[in-house]
Amino acid sequence: MKGLGREAENVVFKSVITEKRSTQYITLNRTKRASVKSKGKGSVERESTLKMATLDALAIRGIRAFDPQKLERINFASPGVTVIVGHNGSGKTTIVECLKYATTGDQPPNTRGGAFVHDPKMAHEKEVKAQVKLRFYARNGVRMTATRNLMVTAKKTGLTMKTLESLLDTEGKEGSKKRTTISTKCAEIDVEIPNLLGVSKSVLDNVIFCHQEDSYWPLAEPSILKKKFDDIFEATKYTKALDNIKAIRKERVAELKVEKERLEGLANEKRLAQKLQDKINELSASIADTEMEITKLQDEESRIVAENVKFADQAAKFKEYYMRADELAKRLDTDRSDAKALEESLGREKMPPSVTDEELKSQIHNFENVRRLKSQEVERIKHQLENEKDNETALRRKLKTIETNRVTLEAEAKVHGDNVTEREAIIRTLAEAHSIQISVQSPLKEDDIDYFIRRLKGLQQRHVAETERSQEVLNSKNAEYANKIADLRSQVNSLHRERDNAQARISTLQTMIENAEGDIDKSKNIASLLKFNNDDLEDKNKRLQRINDMIAGAKFESKLSAVNKEIQKTEGEREALYTEQSRASLQANARAKLEVQKADLKKKKADVDRILTTQGDKFRALVDVDPQIETMETDVDGALSTKNRELVRLEAELGKANREHLEAQSTLNRSKKELTDKRAEVTSLTKKIEHAANLNLDEGADKLTLGEAIEDAKAELQNCQETAGRIQGVGDFFVKMLEDGKKNKKCGVCDRKLTGKDMDAFEETVKAKIEETRQEKIEENSLDLDNWTRELKRLQDFLPMEVNLNKIKKELPELEKSLDAMHDKEKVAQAVVDKVSAQVDKVKRDIGDLNSLLDQAKNVTRTADELKGLRKNVTELERELQSTGSSRTAADIQGELDALAQTLKNLGREKQSIIDQQAQQLKEQRSVEHDIHELEMKGKGLQQKEREVELLKEKVDEARKEIAEQRASIPEFANKAGKMQSLIVDIQSQQKEEEKDLKSKLNLAQEKLAFLNSSVQDVDSISNKITAYMKEDKAQKLLDAIKSAADMEANIQNAVALLESKRADFAAAQKEIDLGGAKFSNLRDNLRLRKLRRRIEETETELEAIPMEEAANSRRTFDLKWEAMSMKERNIKDKLAGLIGGVGADKARLGKDKKDMATDFKNIGKRYMDQLVKVKMSDMANNDLEKYAKALDNAIMKYHSLKMEEVNDTMRHLWNKTYQGTDIDGIMIRSEGEGGASKRSYNYRVVMMKDQVEMDMRGRCSAGQKMLASIIIRLALSDSFGQDCGILALDEPTNALDTENIEALAASLVEIINERKRAKNFQLIIITHDENFLRKLGENGVIQEYWRVTRNDKQKSVIEKHMLM
Repeated sequence: MKGLGREAENVVFKSVITEKRSTQYITLNRTKRASVKSKGKGSVERESTLKMATLDALAIRGIRAFDPQKLERINFASPGVTVIVGHNGSGKTTIVECLKYATTGDQPPNTRGGAFVHDPKMAHEKEVKAQVKLRFYARNGVRMTATRNLMVTAKKTGLTMKTLESLLDTEGKEGSKKRTTISTKCAEIDVEIPNLLGVSKSVLDNVIFCHQEDSYWPLAEPSILKKKFDDIFEATKYTKALDNIKAIRKERVAELKVEKERLEGLANEKRLAQKLQDKINELSASIADTEMEITKLQDEESRIVAENVKFADQAAKFKEYYMRADELAKRLDTDRSDAKALEESLGREKMPPSVTDEELKSQIHNFENVRRLKSQEVERIKHQLENEKDNETALRRKLKTIETNRVTLEAEAKVHGDNVTEREAIIRTLAEAHSIQISVQSPLKEDDIDYFIRRLKGLQQRHVAETERSQEVLNSKNAEYANKIADLRSQVNSLHRERDNAQARISTLQTMIENAEGDIDKSKNIASLLKFNNDDLEDKNKRLQRINDMIAGAKFESKLSAVNKEIQKTEGEREALYTEQSRASLQANARAKLEVQKADLKKKKADVDRILTTQGDKFRALVDVDPQIETMETDVDGALSTKNRELVRLEAELGKANREHLEAQSTLNRSKKELTDKRAEVTSLTKKIEHAANLNLDEGADKLTLGEAIEDAKAELQNCQETAGRIQGVGDFFVKMLEDGKKNKKCGVCDRKLTGKDMDAFEETVKAKIEETRQEKIEENSLDLDNWTRELKRLQDFLPMEVNLNKIKKELPELEKSLDAMHDKEKVAQAVVDKVSAQVDKVKRDIGDLNSLLDQAKNVTRTADELKGLRKNVTELERELQSTGSSRTAADIQGELDALAQTLKNLGREKQSIIDQQAQQLKEQRSVEHDIHELEMKGKGLQQKEREVELLKEKVDEARKEIAEQRASIPEFANKAGKMQSLIVDIQSQQKEEEKDLKSKLNLAQEKLAFLNSSVQDVDSISNKITAYMKEDKAQKLLDAIKSAADMEANIQNAVALLESKRADFAAAQKEIDLGGAKFSNLRDNLRLRKLRRRIEETETELEAIPMEEAANSRRTFDLKWEAMSMKERNIKDKLAGLIGGVGADKARLGKDKKDMATDFKNIGKRYMDQLVKVKMSDMANNDLEKYAKALDNAIMKYHSLKMEEVNDTMRHLWNKTYQGTDIDGIMIRSEGEGGASKRSYNYRVVMMKDQVEMDMRGRCSAGQKMLASIIIRLALSDSFGQDCGILALDEPTNALDTENIEALAASLVEIINERKRAKNFQLIIITHDENFLRKLGENGVIQEYWRVTRNDKQKSVIEKHMLM
């Protein structure tokens, strides 16, 4: 166990204890159950000596309907039955809820947020405190009290519940008032109370104090049922322990496998370390010999190099002559070619010899100064020209501004005159229409105009008051009718909601049906899967049969018998040789010399044969001939030289291949990066262009390309430009048209007469056109024009980007194609590197093998010489000994004994091989049997899925029936809604008639008011315009603008004249500079030509002075001797380089081997031994873990099977005594294992039997059968899992039962009570509203008193004790 960790030790200890406890628990359960069922006096006396847990009393305050100011108390009969009676809603179930809360700390379902506590609103308090106090006897006989406190506070946002301090007290012995508090923490109390009662929390929740809402849980869905039973069996903690053990063992097995591999690796390392040490010794000796030879060759090389250098220095002078001559000839050709080209270029412009070089240089220098001055003058004139252009542009811009202002002022002056005339006409027209007296003089005075406006506004205010009164009456009537319609529509909406709820329920059911049918469709292949599983099962069975046949046909037992006989025979021969050996030992002195010689001969011959045998294949593979003792060393030495030369060549090829591969790889990576960057750029540019093109696009519109967006912008810009031109020219035209139309009463375009409505339509149309030409429209159009201009420029700025995008898209296919080619090139280069590298590795291995083989060959040569002498000595000794008898020595006899020992060893291995084969066949047999078991379990799972599909089909049928009912109710809602809608239509019709009369009166008043408002607005509008014109002094501004425009025209004319003058000056200066450039170039070419001619003459003179004949003689001498001298130097350098390279490689290998020995094989012996010990200890620990896991697994299985058998026995007994029907013979709980042996789990289902046929009870029984089955299952579970706690609470057990079954249940309970009331811990709590059920219990004498729960006059729950009459 030393190899186990602390966690494994704990798990193992717990698992062993668990197995022991579970076995003891099972035995104790059976003993107790037998004692409860036995009716003998002795058994009762034995039972009474045991101490059991019982309930004593319960006090409730502030829970649900119980008064928060008063403590209600109930005492429980012990042993016996406590019956609690009360009508629905009185608070009976609250007692069970309080018992469950006191013992487990769990509140009832759906009570989050304070619903379990009395509502503060009902108590007229901001907070309510609640208390549940339970007094009970623990299973050790100690009386204890558990107190739990709650508080609920009412806040604006709702109720807030808080758990206050809880207490668990123990009371002293009888007569003692001493109390001891065990705990005040809720979590500790929740754990402690179930332990004190002797049952688990799950048994308290699901069996003893099961809530009425959860009373049908035994017939719930399989997943819920599985969770409930797993909790009751408390299987989880044991299976977790088992899983933990298995997980630890699995991990340790995997670790052991790794440790074994590590051990094997260390063993290999140990062998390699020994080989490496031998190799280091050989290399050290070889390096020393080679270094001595290198020293000699280096001395010889130094001497030859010195001689060659001296000879080369003597012959080097002629090379300088040849090199100088070649250089001068090349320069002469170049200069002549350049001179000829210059002469052709100059032509007539070539200067005569009379003009000296100094004069040419002087002309070039002067010309450069003049050209620089001319250039400065041109730049000055150019700058002045630009200034004049800017001045002219600025003057024209100012003139345009002044002209625009003048035109605007002229238009405003014309409009002002028209406004004055129009205002007087409007006033006279309105005065006549509204009967207002004004002066007949024209034009009107300001006082007359003010008087008219005051009268008109007074008339307007009177009509406003009249209109408001009419509107108020209309609104009042509309509100009255709207309220009536709203009430009716609310009723219609309510009906519609009911209809929608029905439709929603239909939709929900249809969805459920679709999901269920989908699950059914998915499960269609279960039958085929089951068939395939059965086929696989059949195949596995056939395979198992074949394996059995093979085992029978292998006849392992007969083979083992034959081998045993052969072993006995060989052992007999060995005994005979032992006898002969004892006789031969008597002549030991005489044969000692022969034995020594033969032993030596045999040993050396064996050494040679061993070397030839072990190294023969390697020798033939490396040298390509069979090994011969005489030539073996020579052959290996020659092959080693060949391999060394091949290695030098291959390493050079490998270096070249590596460089080519690196270059290809680098090129490939660059291309990949370039392609990735291009693709990213395409994506980025595409997004930018698409975003730019669709920036101002409406949501939901089709996306545009950049070209389409530019075309749209151009179209919009052109439209704005056309609108601007149309507005500027059309305004005056429509004003004149309106004046002429009013004046002549006809249209100026079509010459049609205008009267009445035609005149109104004409004025309205023309005014609208004039309105379009007003300043607001001009500014709006100008703003649009600027916006579209900017938009067009913004879009056009993206055109280069789009060109770049198209260019990149065209480049991408070429880049991808190039990348593919580079991929291929890189793969080819990699293949070459791999191929050459493999060849280099192979040659290196061959060289290493040849070096090893060379040592062996030397040993063979030396040993062969020694064998010749030994054979001669043995022959002479045998001749001398033949006269005395046998010539066999003790060594010969021992050799035969060794051979027989080897034979016995081989026979032992053969026997072991047969045993191993037999074990392998048996292992395969067990594996197939395991597969068969797995397939059988899988088949059971598929059958379970088939049953679940049948249940789904039943659900679908029920849902379809409900859909039909819901659909039938929808037309009724529609009829009611239709009637309501008709009533709404009648009210709306009545409203419309009354509203029509009121609106006609209102419209008349509004028309009068609108006419007055229009009149006032017309007069105010035109008066404001006139006042504004005069206030801004626009007439004087017009005169100033006309004068400024005339002055600006004169300035522009002067600027244009000056600009033309500057342009003429600039053209003349530029022409003069252009003509001077050609002359400057001719002067420079003339000067360069003269320099070239002088250098040609100097080169010809120097070339003639070189002694070429002497150089030729020296060259011939050098050519005759140099080749041989350099060859000698190269040969010795090559040899020296080979030796230095070889010794360098040997030193590198030696250093590497020493480093490997110091690092990779450090302390290899110690590490190997430590690892071996670790592996052995881990293997032993894993075997122990496997034993513990099997022990715990068997204990869990045994406990589960015994408990299920016990529960089903009790259920069968209770059902047969209680159920009065004939359709069900009995019920039981089926537990079916799943998961196999490695991870065992159970599925549960309640089944009913009829005529030996089992059927799932869920979905096939009535409500009464469900209730009865649930009660019986809880009674059975309580009997099996609550031996230390005989408490059981039945909440409304008669619910959904008919009269016959109620009477049967009462009779069964009476029998159970009579059977168990002698047990001290038997307590049955029955809660019911059925008075007949109570009477039945009383008639059978099982109760004399009961508790009644009622509501007092304050509607608070009250508990009262009553006696049966």
